[in-house]
Amino acid sequence: MLRWKEWDHDLCPRCGVSEDSAHVWRCSGFGANALWETSINHLLQWMHSVDTHPDIIETIQQYLSSWHSNSPFEFVCPNTTYQALSDQQVVGGRRFFEGWVVKGWSEIQQHYYSLIRSRRSGRRWTIELIKRLWQIAWDIWQHRNDVLHEKEHSTLAADLRKLHRDISNLYSSISQVTLSFNNRYILSTPLAMLLRRNVLYKREWLRQAQIIRSSTRHRTWRESNRAQRELQGMRDSMRSWLQSG
Repeated sequence: MLRWKEWDHDLCPRCGVSEDSAHVWRCSGFGANALWETSINHLLQWMHSVDTHPDIIETIQQYLSSWHSNSPFEFVCPNTTYQALSDQQVVGGRRFFEGWVVKGWSEIQQHYYSLIRSRRSGRRWTIELIKRLWQIAWDIWQHRNDVLHEKEHSTLAADLRKLHRDISNLYSSISQVTLSFNNRYILSTPLAMLLRRNVLYKREWLRQAQIIRSSTRHRTWRESNRAQRELQGMRDSMRSWLQSG
């Protein structure tokens, strides 16, 4: 969003650190870790349900966990999956998560299906694995957006409450002073109706009302100051007359 100049920052809405595309999947901020754990558990359940080779299940689980936490991969890989994992590491964990699955996984799974005399296909298994990885990525992206929109909604709601509070206070203040004929329009709309207008209208009303209130205060000060000067003048005249007598 910063690159497209839609935002003036690149901070993650869930954790507040600088956000790039990889961070979206790896974020451990608000609710992200719980979603990741749930999604991986669903993936593991699916792999068990379609008779995935046990070594593949263990290797992929450890590989994804290491990539997500951005920690060194220290899992002792079984000989069965060693070559597939080595090829996958060349491609990269992020690309695996985004669906770039090397063919070694499919070959191992097809061999396992043949071994257990299953009519399932290693190719179909790989296609479904990619779909499920994509679904996890989509769920995480959607969660990130939900958190962002919830924060935006909360901010907008708070801004609207402040706008209504400012309008109500100013409306009450202006109602207690005598307005010039040209300024009386500012109170022509009842407050309850004014608060139901759109935001742009209310902001413009507030702007004009602040100008009127400021000018009214200045006029009141001038009138008060003039009255004081006139009173002081009368006192000075009376004093002079008394002293002359």
